[in-house]
Amino acid sequence: MTPQLNYDCLGQIFKFIIDDDENPALLHPFALVNQMWCQAVMPFLWSNPWKFCKDGVRLLPMKRNLLIKTYLSCLYQESRGILINEHFFQELFSISNENLTSQGMINNDSNIDYILKRPAFDYANFLRHLKLNSLAYAVNFWMKFNLINLSKSHCVTIRYNMLVEMINYLVVKSPCLFKLDIRYCDGELRQSLKILTNLLERSEGRVKSLLELKTFEYNGKVKELQQIFKVLSITSHKILRIPVYVNTLSENLLNLLKVQKNLSEVTITSDSVETWKCEWGDIETIYTTITKANLITHLTLENIFIPLSFVSLCENLKELNLINVYLQTKKYWEPLSTTFLPNLQKFHCEPKLPDITLYPDVISKFIQNSCELSQIILRGKVEESFSVKDLLMTMANSCPNLTVYEGPIGSKETNELKGLLTSCKNISTLHLHSISMNVNCENFDNLLNEISQIIPKKLRVLMISGKWIITSSSLEKFLKSRENLSSRGKISFYWGSLEGKFRKICRKYQEKGIVEKYGDCLSC
Repeated sequence: MTPQLNYDCLGQIFKFIIDDDENPALLHPFALVNQMWCQAVMPFLWSNPWKFCKDGVRLLPMKRNLLIKTYLSCLYQESRGILINEHFFQELFSISNENLTSQGMINNDSNIDYILKRPAFDYANFLRHLKLNSLAYAVNFWMKFNLINLSKSHCVTIRYNMLVEMINYLVVKSPCLFKLDIRYCDGELRQSLKILTNLLERSEGRVKSLLELKTFEYNGKVKELQQIFKVLSITSHKILRIPVYVNTLSENLLNLLKVQKNLSEVTITSDSVETWKCEWGDIETIYTTITKANLITHLTLENIFIPLSFVSLCENLKELNLINVYLQTKKYWEPLSTTFLPNLQKFHCEPKLPDITLYPDVISKFIQNSCELSQIILRGKVEESFSVKDLLMTMANSCPNLTVYEGPIGSKETNELKGLLTSCKNISTLHLHSISMNVNCENFDNLLNEISQIIPKKLRVLMISGKWIITSSSLEKFLKSRENLSSRGKISFYWGSLEGKFRKICRKYQEKGIVEKYGDCLSC
């Protein structure tokens, strides 16, 4: 007899697939295998239905319409115990019947039948991610597909009632929400945020679905945020990931941070392009609040002016992202050189403004104090080009576990590149930026030839961006050098604007099974 996978084993397999690839469409075929497979995969397919709505722009309205119809059919089965307005469905069906003859509804009969039909699963019970603006958009599309020729005031009333019932149903019915995302609920979508706020306030902290909340996403300065912070500080003490906007700092937000037991991923940022500077006292308050637990492992500082000396307080960091931090001179970067983060695995530094530059000598000293680094991403202008050599040598000597390097290099740093590839044998992604500030391009041939001679076995992606020129002979030599590697040694190659002759060469070696993908480098 052929052995069969049990329900729990299937669940572990599906979880591995969805964790490894965020495209939920990969799970659709499994629902068609048999009844047990269908039952095992449904919780994963419906845990985050808003993600499914991303596939296919043309089909997006239809998917959103179908999503609401499905939830309505589930709600109808439990309407007596969960509805805010007990006459909701009577009113909805009444509108359908009144407009059917005048064609004020589209497919009213099938729409009502769909709602009345008992669904195969209790889909709301599978919900683990609530994205409020996506729910509001889905309700809008449901109305567009099913309600027409109604007065504006009538549509506003129906839309409001729909949002009330849908938000209440999903928040109450889901046994456990892992993620609550209330971003981008402004303008006409703000109504949905007001409804959620009223629901949470009425509950007085007794919303069971929020007890295990792991991720909370928000933005904006709307007043409803303060009430939501207040309720979550009562219901949700296990949040792992949360942003902190310095321009919306409040006592309610600080209280929410203080009660967290497992906080590990924090983004400190601003959602206003004008808010570069904030009171240093506020920053200190934020850090004091966050670092009490000493559990922060992922820290992102973005779109703000902030003293880097505070980074050292988060001594257990595994990931540090400095994105567009407004530090204009080298003296503001110096504290990084004396910061010791022994567990750091990923460092991403990207000053986006034209007057902010990278300082490789400071970064080199920081890298020396972070021996566990496996990913280093440095994007931006480099003025002290002479210090890039020291940066490459430091990585070669201090980062044996390096798998990803994206950053600056000069055309003459062939020995330093050789040292990096020889010492860091696990490099899988190499994205090299030109440091040239001149109009003329640098020649990449010597660097590419060095890579060809070393033949890094684990290299899977090579990207070249900036002011470079290469010859077709050097490219062909590089690809030919990988002929004797196994099928696992396929390489993806991206370079500036990939010219026709280079595409021809890449296509040739793709047919030989050496090139996986090729194309223009999007960063150029």
